[in-house]
Amino acid sequence: MDIDHANIGDIHLQWTEEDNLCLVNSWLNVPTDFVIGNENASRDYWNQVTEEYNTNIADNRRRQPIQIKRRWGKMSSGILLFDGMWRRVDDALHSQLLDNITRTWFPNI
Repeated sequence: MDIDHANIGDIHLQWTEEDNLCLVNSWLNVPTDFVIGNENASRDYWNQVTEEYNTNIADNRRRQPIQIKRRWGKMSSGILLFDGMWRRVDDALHSQLLDNITRTWFPNI
């Protein structure tokens, strides 16, 4: 199966931007347990993400856990790259802001 598409019965659904955003939000809303000791825990996690996704998407856009997991696998590297870059920029801006505040309010330090 092409991981850009999903099969619900005989219907072949393309992933839309709305589907992708719903998946990211679902992934963010499901708490993670960083000590996943077996495949059952992983399966349970993706079942929870799928449940969250299907709750927040139109009935005709519902997905199965394997479809959600595969799509996340394709999307996650770009999301993690963006997140890392965003954090670096955010840290630099906060550092620069803190330096400016310190120099303005405490010039003798």
